[in-house]
Amino acid sequence: RKLYEADKTDARASSDLGIALNRLAHRVPHSQNARRQALLRETIQFLQQAIQRNPKSALSKVYLANSQIFLADAVQSSGDRQSAKRLWQQSMLVAEPLLESGQGVVMELYALACRKLSVVAIEEGDFHKAAELVAKLEATMPAIAKSTNARAKFSAAQVEVQFAVGRF
Repeated sequence: RKLYEADKTDARASSDLGIALNRLAHRVPHSQNARRQALLRETIQFLQQAIQRNPKSALSKVYLANSQIFLADAVQSSGDRQSAKRLWQQSMLVAEPLLESGQGVVMELYALACRKLSVVAIEEGDFHKAAELVAKLEATMPAIAKSTNARAKFSAAQVEVQFAVGRF
């Protein structure tokens, strides 16, 4: 935080602080959900600042997508489904342009957000939206195929949607 305070225009300092806060938030117990949410909101703010100053920073974007998913999970657990959906959608928008990089973590984040959104769509009875999300995943399958964890998340989303729409 001292490096950021010394020069608030430094993209690297914003990114480093955002990443540190992300890691800290991941260590906050689930029983302290309000604290976790506050840390993640701050994390997102610093990472967005870093990306504004350095739009090519893939690392900041990966941590931003991760933070958005993690915050979505936290707000959903406190009953705010709409905010969770918005955050998962935002994380997909952040991760999608990075899919071509072939980084497993990017594909995992994208697949995870798609899966979570498809589950919510199913719970809301919007099977068309759920199937649309799986189709998005299928379109990225060549990249996802390179990542074991992303393949597992993709498969889980695909099975949930197929089960819900009675394709079995």
